Amino acid sequence: MLKSTDGDVVKTSEETRASLHWPVVLYVPNLIGYLRITLVAAAALTKQFETSIACYVACASLDFFDGIAARALKQTSRFGAVLDVAVDNVQRAVAWHHAACAWSAPAFVAVPCVEWMVFAITHATSDSEWKEDLATTAKTTPPLFVRVVMANGFKTVPGLVAISGLHCLPAALWCAKSAPAQTTLSALSNHRLVLGILILGRLLAFAVEAYVATTYLSKLADADRRKKTTSRTS
Repeated sequence: MLKSTDGDVVKTSEETRASLHWPVVLYVPNLIGYLRITLVAAAALTKQFETSIACYVACASLDFFDGIAARALKQTSRFGAVLDVAVDNVQRAVAWHHAACAWSAPAFVAVPCVEWMVFAITHATSDSEWKEDLATTAKTTPPLFVRVVMANGFKTVPGLVAISGLHCLPAALWCAKSAPAQTTLSALSNHRLVLGILILGRLLAFAVEAYVATTYLSKLADADRRKKTTSRTS
C-alpha cells in the first residue's frame, strides 16, 4: 500500500486484486479478530479461573497471527487495524475487571477508561498513523521520555517495558490473586521483580498516554481559537 503526494492511500495491483476477492469484513485477519472477541467474551463470562485464563491467553496469542496473516495475504485494511486495537482494549479491560474483583480494588477499572479515551483520540483523525501525526502536529518536540519510549515503533528497551506493562500488568494482577497457589503462574505473577517491571512499564505507558491526550486537546483548543479569530476578522 502506497501514498500519493496528497496523502491519499493508493493500493498496489496485488492489494487491489486481493481486495476484489474478499469483502473487508471477511478478510482472514478480521476473522481472527472476531474469534478473539469470542474468546475474550468467554474469558469475561466464565467464572472458573483456569478456563477464563486459557481463553484470555488464546486471545492474546492470536493477536500475533492476525498481523502475519494481513501481510502474508495482503489483506491490510483500516477496518482491520481499528478492530485489532479495539479487541486489545477489550481484552485488557476484561483483565482489569478480573483484577479489580480479585483485589477488591474498583479503582482498577479507571485504567481501561483511560485506554479507551486514548483510543478515541488516536483514531479520531489519523487512524493507525497517529504516531506520525502526533510528531508532526505537536507544537514542541515531545519530551525525552516520550521520544525514547516511542522510538522505532516502541522497539527500544523503555518501549518494550512500556508495552509489557500495558498488556501484561492487568493479567499479572489478576493471576496474582486468582491463580492456584504453588503453581508457576502464581509464583511468576507474585514475583516482586516481575510486578515491579510491569508497574514501571504501565506508568511509562500512562505518561505517554497523558502526553498524547494533552497534545490532542491542545490542538483542538488552538483550532477553536483560530476559527474564532478568523470569524472576527472576516
